[in-house]
Amino acid sequence: MEALDYIKQNGPQGILKMKSLGYRNACAVLYRFGLLKLNSEHEYSLSDLVCDTEPSLQTVWTKSKEEETLHDVLNFLQAKPSASAIAVGQAVAHAHNRSWTLATLRRTGNSLRQWAGWLMQGTPNGEIPTPPGQSPPDEEEETGRLF
Repeated sequence: MEALDYIKQNGPQGILKMKSLGYRNACAVLYRFGLLKLNSEHEYSLSDLVCDTEPSLQTVWTKSKEEETLHDVLNFLQAKPSASAIAVGQAVAHAHNRSWTLATLRRTGNSLRQWAGWLMQGTPNGEIPTPPGQSPPDEEEETGRLF
């Protein structure tokens, strides 16, 4: 969401600039979701799917719920809720004919478990849960954290 907000506020940004800001993986996900596009000058810009007035959290939440791989992971975890990150990675690698190293299986599986866990936390009344790795706003205020 931070990467999406950054591009919303600052316009198209080069790949190297986004990487230097720590948004390399975020941009890869946003690109996969179709929220960013990449031009011939290697700059990320917003796709037509992004509405400037919609909060980035809502945009990412909506697109993540449509992502086929995340649906596969959700189904896998419903059948095997205690599956390890490596098992999740293996299931995805098998489904998509990928040959990944153990480190990639672990990293990808862990990331997909976090995404799936976030989606599973959604409430029936439509509230979007706090994304993994972020503290709820009131906790940030209480601890006085700036970052």
